[in-house]
Amino acid sequence: MRKIREVLRLRAAGRSQRQIAASLGMGQSTVGDCLTRARLAGIGDPAELDDAALECALYPPKPAVPAQRTSAGSIAALSSRFIGGRRSLAAWKSLRQSA
Repeated sequence: MRKIREVLRLRAAGRSQRQIAASLGMGQSTVGDCLTRARLAGIGDPAELDDAALECALYPPKPAVPAQRTSAGSIAALSSRFIGGRRSLAAWKSLRQSA
């Protein structure tokens, strides 16, 4: 969080992305990513936030991925429909209708 705060402070002081990257020993793309995240999060002055709040604002948790609809039984049933390494047309049609 320390470097992120410094990136935001230097940007507020009018430094360019290239100057910030050079002075902090970071890549320009890393600085750009940090500035983009701060802009999207609406962060103006990082001094207003503590480290936990700043991290949560810049790197929000990813949404949960819904569980797959397949079960062990349906996988076994599907695998029994393979014919010589190829799936029959009737098997594909029934699979599409059940989905």
